Amino acid sequence: MILLRCAKGTGSWKLLLLAALLPFTLNACTKEGALSLSGRTNAFTQPHVLRVAMDEDVTTLNPWFSSTAAVSDIAQLTMAYLFRYDQKNRPVPELATFFPTRANGGVSGNGRVITFHLRHGVRWADGEPFSAADVVFSFKQYLNNRNNVTDRTGWRYIRTITSSRPDIVTLTLTQPYAQFEPTFFSSGGPCILPKHLLGKSVELNDVSYNALPVGIGPFKVAAWKRADDIVLMPNALYWRGMPKLARIDFRIIPSRNTTLQAVQTGDIDLWLQAPAYFIDRFRRLPGFVVQMEPSYTFSHIDFNLAHPILADVRVRQALRYATDRRMLRDKIAHGIGILQESVLSPTYPNAPAMISLLPYNREKAAALLDSAGWLPGPDGIRQKNGRQLRLDFALGSPEVDSDATVELLRGWWQDIGVAIDVKHYDTKLLFAPYKENGIIFSGRYDVTMFSWQLDPFDSMRSILGCDAFPPYGQNNTHYCNEKTDRLMHAFDRSYNPIVQKQLKGGILHALIHDVPLYPLLIRENIWVANADLKHFHPSAASSFDDMMNVDI
Repeated sequence: MILLRCAKGTGSWKLLLLAALLPFTLNACTKEGALSLSGRTNAFTQPHVLRVAMDEDVTTLNPWFSSTAAVSDIAQLTMAYLFRYDQKNRPVPELATFFPTRANGGVSGNGRVITFHLRHGVRWADGEPFSAADVVFSFKQYLNNRNNVTDRTGWRYIRTITSSRPDIVTLTLTQPYAQFEPTFFSSGGPCILPKHLLGKSVELNDVSYNALPVGIGPFKVAAWKRADDIVLMPNALYWRGMPKLARIDFRIIPSRNTTLQAVQTGDIDLWLQAPAYFIDRFRRLPGFVVQMEPSYTFSHIDFNLAHPILADVRVRQALRYATDRRMLRDKIAHGIGILQESVLSPTYPNAPAMISLLPYNREKAAALLDSAGWLPGPDGIRQKNGRQLRLDFALGSPEVDSDATVELLRGWWQDIGVAIDVKHYDTKLLFAPYKENGIIFSGRYDVTMFSWQLDPFDSMRSILGCDAFPPYGQNNTHYCNEKTDRLMHAFDRSYNPIVQKQLKGGILHALIHDVPLYPLLIRENIWVANADLKHFHPSAASSFDDMMNVDI
């Protein structure tokens, strides 16, 4: 199922155009590592040049101001982070020298003081030295209300930011905050910015830096031709050394049908999170391998609870019962994906026990609408107090898979007396920030469909907390349950994995009852790659954190 995703945890969820619990390869023309570049399989391979398909256009290259996966992917290659993720989705030090814990003294006994020790001898891609001053500057600018960042959930716990030495930064918090790692400058989220380039700026929303950023990664942005491509070149000053690839071209191809054609003609080497809808065609592609990886991403239906019709939980429950998710997976995703009621993938760390999928039940759906006072009208559409049960369904640009999904939904919901009006929007507008009047974050919809990608540790407060309504967070459903909110806050404060697992179970069961959103399926990431691509190892947490040895 290919819709749209957003993830990473608090302050850094990512939106993506979406397209096995163990990695495997289908239709591989060659086994990885068995091929030398001098004896490449495909004539269309350009040695040391990787051409990547981007399913969405972007308006910025600064991940502070975007929740899209495309910007996050490019930032993983080019920007400055304290931590990255390894192939097992564990945080590993990048510009920090070690991960702070209570055991090593990086986290105080009360959990409220966190100390980051920074790497020596690191330089920005323009040659200027990196230091604690950059980290302190970035913390303060992210907290600057003038900056239209996508999410400040968790950031508001920061009381002070200090630096006693050029290689040490200390945060003092108002309460323990166990989610500090995915929230504060880890790969996939907001990055550290260079003070020497931006220190005199009052706000950063429209600075030229956002179009040609300078970072600390194995690659640097060389050029951005809007609506066309983004070119990355090796960063000769990267502290780990030079990567093997000589160039990465991100080709912006908003239509998935057009992307498929580009792969078939050899104009693209890598399609990230490719759609399951095309899996049979992928398997027949000569010269390509198809790899499936564990995913933390779930595609879902969202309801806008700020609108009166959907404020009634019985209506939301009815629409969930009126969705045949098993048929959706089989028809649209060709059987790929995990069906369950929990939004947490079974691969998620400390995930509670799987919660079985609620079955499709037309009769129960109709009974719920009856009990809510929505009775069949003369044209078959239910009515209440003179108003029809008609909903605006917001989608991105037309695509064969997402449109087919909505047409199935239209039939099932119409069968219980619910009408939908589908409205397509350019993806940039659909997911634009609240202050740019984006459709989803400004609440200009009744129902929508996309995906969230979770990070390895997350309370989901950023998307479902009472204090996370846009522009303060990404709770576009406007869901607020005080009991559930207390569980989310308790999860944020706890450093104990056993307690976290118990709290997450309570959160999930509350969400299943309240239905601000419901999962269509847990996605399995599909990567379609030129068989000549070597040593590419994406993980559920990140696509491009392990790129030093990748080559083609």
